[in-house]
Amino acid sequence: MKPSIFLCLLLLAFLAVGIFQFVVPFDTQWDEAVFIGMGKHIFSGGEAGLWEDARPLVLPLFLGFFWKIGLDPVLAGRILMLLFSVGAIYLTYLVAKEAFDEKTALLASVLFAFMPTFLFFTNHAMTAIPSTFFALAAVYLFLKKKLFLSGVFAGLAVMTRFFQVFVLIGLYLFVLIRAKRLKLSFRSIGLHLSGVLIFLVPFLVFNLFRYGNPLQPFFRQAYLTATTGWMFSQPFYYYLLELPKENLFLIFFLAGLVLVLAKRKFSTDAFLLSLVALMFLVPFSIAAHKEMRFALMFLPYLSMVAAYGIVCSLEKIKLKKTAYALVVLIFILQAGLQYRTDAVNAQISPFREYVESNSIEGGLWISNPIYIVGSDAKADNLIYYPTTTTEILSELEPSAAQHVLINTCDIPCPPWDAACPAALGGFIERLKSEHRLVFSDTFFACEHYIFSR
Repeated sequence: MKPSIFLCLLLLAFLAVGIFQFVVPFDTQWDEAVFIGMGKHIFSGGEAGLWEDARPLVLPLFLGFFWKIGLDPVLAGRILMLLFSVGAIYLTYLVAKEAFDEKTALLASVLFAFMPTFLFFTNHAMTAIPSTFFALAAVYLFLKKKLFLSGVFAGLAVMTRFFQVFVLIGLYLFVLIRAKRLKLSFRSIGLHLSGVLIFLVPFLVFNLFRYGNPLQPFFRQAYLTATTGWMFSQPFYYYLLELPKENLFLIFFLAGLVLVLAKRKFSTDAFLLSLVALMFLVPFSIAAHKEMRFALMFLPYLSMVAAYGIVCSLEKIKLKKTAYALVVLIFILQAGLQYRTDAVNAQISPFREYVESNSIEGGLWISNPIYIVGSDAKADNLIYYPTTTTEILSELEPSAAQHVLINTCDIPCPPWDAACPAALGGFIERLKSEHRLVFSDTFFACEHYIFSR
C-alpha cells in the first residue's frame, strides 16, 4: 500500500471515530466550561459567562465567536477539536518524515492517533490539542528553516496553552547546541522570537490594561500550580508508569532515544525531537500536579522517537511487512480495549436546570463553571477561584449574592490550612441563615445546595 493511501485511511478512520463520539452521551469538562464561559464574557462585553485571569485567550476567542454567531459552543468546540486532532496527526507525520523517514512517520502517526487519552480529549474543547497542533506546526516550519513563521505558530501555541513554552525552550537550546558560531545562533533565535512576539505583545498589552500587570496570568498560573496541585499530586515516576498503559510500544522511546544519542550528532532533526520530548517530560515529572491530559502536549514527540526505535528493531526481522502489520494491529486493539467515554454526571443536572429555567439578572455565585455552560447567565463570583482558604472564605459576603449554587466538593480545603474546614462550614451556615434554600442533596461526602434570595 502506498504511504499516501495509508495516511489517508488513517485520517479517515480517526475522523470516523471522532464523528461517532458525537452521538455518545458526554459531560462537559471543568476547563472546557471555563473556556466557553470566558468566550461568552469576551463577546458579550462582560454581560455573560465568567472570567479567570490565569487562562490564555486563544480558545475562548474561538468558542466565544461560535456563541456570538448563534452556534452551540459545546458542539462547535467539539467539531473544532476534531479538526485540530486530525491536523495534529498529519503534522506528526510531516515532522517525523522530515526528521526520520516515511516508515517512521507513518508508524508515529498511528501510535499517536490511537492513544486513549488523545481519543478521549478529541471530544472536548480544551487547550492541549489545539496548542499541540500549533506547536507541531512550529516545529515543522523550524525544520524547514522558516524561522519567522515557526515563531508565529510557536507564539500561537503558547498563547493557547502557556506550558507550550517548553517547545520554545527546546528549540532555542537546540539552536545553541548546534551553532558553530554563537552570533549566528542568537540571530536565529532573534528571528524566531520576532514571530513569537506577534501574539505575545498584544496579550501583554491587554493584561496591562485589564489588570495593571502585563504578567498577571503567568503569576496567577504559578500561584495556582503551587496551591492547588496537591489535589492531583503524583510521584515523580507517574508518567513512566502511565505512558506504557496508553500504548505499550511507548517503551521504545527509550530505545529510540539511545539510538539518536548514540550517533552523537546533536545537530540532527532527530535530536531536536528528542530534546523537545525531554523538555516536557523532565519538568512535568518533577511538578507535583500530574494528569495524563498534560501528556497530550508531548505525546507526538514521544510517538516519533518511539516509532524510530520500533522501526530500527523491526529492520532486523525477516518478515518485516507482517511485523509492521502486527504492530499496527496491536496499537488499535490496545486503544480499543482502553477506549472510554464520559459518564454523564447526574449530580450536575439540578444546578444546570436551575440556571437555565430561571431569569438570573445578577448576583450569581457558583462553585463549578459547568453549572452555567448551557445558559447566557453571568457568574459574578466564582467561589472556587482561585482556591479555597480560610482567608478567602472570610472575605466572602453572602448578602451580596442573589443565587448561590454550591457543591462543597468543588471547594476542598488544602491540608495545610487547619482552620479552613470550620470556615467553610461557617460560610454554608451564613448562606442558610441569609438565603432561601431551594435545593439540597448529599452525594457521598459532597453537600449540594442551591440558595436564592
